[in-house]
Amino acid sequence: MANYDEILTRIAEGLPDCKVYVMAYYPVNAEAEFPFVPRASMDEVFQNRINEAIRKANQAVEQLAVKHGYTFIDLNEGLTDSEGNLKKEYTIDGIHMFANGYAVILNNLLKYL
Repeated sequence: MANYDEILTRIAEGLPDCKVYVMAYYPVNAEAEFPFVPRASMDEVFQNRINEAIRKANQAVEQLAVKHGYTFIDLNEGLTDSEGNLKKEYTIDGIHMFANGYAVILNNLLKYL
């Protein structure tokens, strides 16, 4: 978060009239099985990339946006299942999304354009 804060500070100093949107991190799905991705290959990735940590990071990023007077946007509406995981049909491996997942994000983004 310190690096993120530094980047936002530099933007404010260098481009004081720039309108900045700070985006939330996307959720992941560490629960589902994905047929083309061996589970063992993803176990290390999901040690740190868990939705609870992502939620906390998003709260911290939102606070940074407020601190700098920027707009925080959460484009994750519609991406998650009832348990808060990235919907299986939107992801190839639990992290990277298919085009249908990015279509949800684009739809959510349209109101900011």
